[in-house]
Amino acid sequence: MKHKSAGERRAADHSKSHGKAPRPQVLEIAAEEALRSRESLEDFSPEDIRRMSCDLSGQKIELETHEAALRRKANDADNLPDEQTIRQLFQDHLRMYSSRDDMLTAQFSEDFSGFTGGGDLLVKNKEEWVAITRQDFAQVKDPIHIELKDLAIQSLAGTIAVATGFFKIHLPIKDHILSREMARLVLIFRKETAGWKISHSSISIPYHLVSTGEIYPLKELTERNETLEKLVDERTRELSSLNHNLEEVNSELEAEVAQHKIVAEALRKSEAVYRSIIHASPDNITITNRDGRIILVSPVAMSMFRASGEQDFLGRSLLDFIIPQDRARVNTVGCVLMGAPST
Repeated sequence: MKHKSAGERRAADHSKSHGKAPRPQVLEIAAEEALRSRESLEDFSPEDIRRMSCDLSGQKIELETHEAALRRKANDADNLPDEQTIRQLFQDHLRMYSSRDDMLTAQFSEDFSGFTGGGDLLVKNKEEWVAITRQDFAQVKDPIHIELKDLAIQSLAGTIAVATGFFKIHLPIKDHILSREMARLVLIFRKETAGWKISHSSISIPYHLVSTGEIYPLKELTERNETLEKLVDERTRELSSLNHNLEEVNSELEAEVAQHKIVAEALRKSEAVYRSIIHASPDNITITNRDGRIILVSPVAMSMFRASGEQDFLGRSLLDFIIPQDRARVNTVGCVLMGAPST
């Protein structure tokens, strides 16, 4: 009995389903397919065929595994936590922390880890972290102000999300150091039976002033502020003293300037009187300084020496107008009058 090929069987089934005899064209196609199938298989040994069959089975398994992974990924994407939910959880954390609300301690997971900004210890359980939180609240009892600068939300799985925030902390004390630093907080939220809980908290602040037993460097900040205030007071007193001294010096200078003006005015008036007397005198009058240089001369003297004006006399030595044979005697007389030894 002759076995039908796959093409012949499909053609026959097609004819049975439609209640008609197979058309010649369909039979020809089925025959050609069967012939090609027999010819291609005849080129391979039974071992080759078995190996090909195993390869096909392996590829089928890989495709099924990949398809299952794609389905799981699509399902996880549909079940990822809403970003707004995680954002609200983070903001609630900041609100309770800044208001020093002890209800914050109920938000931590039983399976917890974390570290503080000023600590050097990795916390590995909830009880220790609750104790640190309450120590923080006891150290700074009044509410603090948190200035949120940036926030990033990452939904890693249906029950895991990470929130990273950058913010500045303003303590309820006079502070010019901590409030200028950027704090970084990372919270890992995990959805548990009781709802979303914080399973990890890590905060980092770039300061190195924290003393033992402190969450914030209040001791160092207070000491620095006191030191700065003392320095400001000292500088203020020094400046006040310098300003007072400067005012006194200015007053003395003003008095000296006023006195100098009075003296200068008196000299000017005195010179005017002498000049008027000399100009009115019929005698040859010449006045010199201690060096024998002429500083004032009468019109009669200018006429006697046929000078064109005072410029021919002023600044010159009196001896320039004395005949050589009388200069030694005049010099001796002048030295005696001036109280200086003769040369």
